[in-house]
Amino acid sequence: MIVTLVVQIRLLPTPVQAAALEATLRARFACRSCGFVDHADRNGSRNIRARAWEL
Repeated sequence: MIVTLVVQIRLLPTPVQAAALEATLRARFACRSCGFVDHADRNGSRNIRARAWEL
């Protein structure tokens, strides 16, 4: 009887890849009140534009 051993190796991300992943996850805005989800930079630019229109 022959037994085949399969080994899976999971490579850890490099520090650069880990930093990019963290930045991607942090770049999300989620409103606690209504549940709106958007990219944080896009949401921030909309807020700046809205405040500029109020002037």
